[in-house]
Amino acid sequence: MAKGEAIRILAIGDEATFGWGSRDEESYPAQLQTFLTERFPSKRWQVINAGLTAGDAPDTYNLYLKREGFALEPDMILVGLFVRDDLGAMHDWIEQDANGLPLRIRDDDSEVADNHRVPRQLPLRYRAPLISRSHVFQRIVDIVSRLAPAARPHHEVQAKYRLTDAEGAEPAFARACKLLAAMHKMSREHGVPLYVLIIPERAQMDPRAFASQQADSERPQQLLSKFFDREGIRYIDLLPPLRAASGGRAIHLEYLSVPDPTGVPDALGNYLIAEHSVGILAQEWISQD
Repeated sequence: MAKGEAIRILAIGDEATFGWGSRDEESYPAQLQTFLTERFPSKRWQVINAGLTAGDAPDTYNLYLKREGFALEPDMILVGLFVRDDLGAMHDWIEQDANGLPLRIRDDDSEVADNHRVPRQLPLRYRAPLISRSHVFQRIVDIVSRLAPAARPHHEVQAKYRLTDAEGAEPAFARACKLLAAMHKMSREHGVPLYVLIIPERAQMDPRAFASQQADSERPQQLLSKFFDREGIRYIDLLPPLRAASGGRAIHLEYLSVPDPTGVPDALGNYLIAEHSVGILAQEWISQD
């Protein structure tokens, strides 16, 4: 993509940045470009959506930025940090540099083979050559799977919200912060400003969801804010403005009135993210040009 005189913003993140479940033009990077063009028509804007539907961890973002991101000559980098995944979902670091940062990563459940993402452990239903091809057998497995009670993830709430209490949660949070600090350092070395968007998940939009859990629904934002302030990393905490602007309406995907398990923002959520972000960027970044 030829840059020319355009001001280019590179948006990296997971499915929340990619715009999973929404049309391309409804993703927050696409809507951010629209808002910027409307508000500053004398400038030409390009917002590149580099979100990955299967890249749900800061180690993925760090490697992408190092290997490919700066080659796009961005004028600003926007990291979408999705609270639901990014503070706990981490890959195996099978090769690291001298600073302990990943050079090669591998997913716990899958790997890349012949340029395709494949399971590292094939599910039992597909292992036996004969019965795996049986439509009757596969149908029975589907029925049994749907009837079986859904297992609640161990320490789900604690790992996400009581980050210093749950076993394994604090090291995962520390790794995420280490990667964000590394991306910030790379950006400074390239002379490119970096902002982190802290994207809340569905449960955080309704604090009552934690009433029986005795968990602090704003704990991730509080810890991240302290870390970012200490490291000098610019960030936009979207939880307060999204709570206020949504007016109590759901802003995360639902299918047939059932919340989508990915928990990513819907069209309204993406609109509100872009609307608030452009206001902050206009005040802190664009006005300084």
